[in-house]
Amino acid sequence: MLVGETSFRSWGQRADWMADENLTVEDGLCVITAENRPTGDRLYTSAVMNTGGFFAQQYGRFEARLKASAGTGLWPIFWLRDVNGWPPAIDVAAFDGQAPERMTGSAWYKDAAGDPSRSLGEHAVSWAGEFHVYGVVWSADELVYTLDGEEWFRSSEGLSAFDVPLFPTLNLSVFDGSEDSLGPDDSTPWPAKLYVDWVRVSAAP
Repeated sequence: MLVGETSFRSWGQRADWMADENLTVEDGLCVITAENRPTGDRLYTSAVMNTGGFFAQQYGRFEARLKASAGTGLWPIFWLRDVNGWPPAIDVAAFDGQAPERMTGSAWYKDAAGDPSRSLGEHAVSWAGEFHVYGVVWSADELVYTLDGEEWFRSSEGLSAFDVPLFPTLNLSVFDGSEDSLGPDDSTPWPAKLYVDWVRVSAAP
């Protein structure tokens, strides 16, 4: 994996800045580290890894073997996105740090009015501190989400919007505490880490 589309530094309800030095290799694993360290106008510093500008694919199987820290305000996510902006995007696996037992998978697209909409699946899984393989099989007809090779959710909603190649992205974000998100508190572990063993992309079976 390469650090790809570098304009992707911070966005939305995030309180972090994505810094290249927070993406490292430790014992053969790629590691994204989120720190309680301000950068610019952001309260925290983390990192993002992606293949934007190097690799994108329309349809196929996208998988990653990951392990992440749990903590209030943390948001590890494995997703696919378009180099031209969001949406469209496919959240292969996303976790809200205050609810580590809940994983979501979703597909973001523009509805008839041009507003962002999504199909959403939720799955109870104890993910904190353990490696799991998170995946999606994307075809012209549906999205099939998998955990350790087993299907847990599928959807065909909004698929007509997914007519461009998407590229894998992994990041460990920190919420800013606005709207429905909780920001970090005294229980949040620092530094927090997202360990990436591997990312694989292949043609759909």
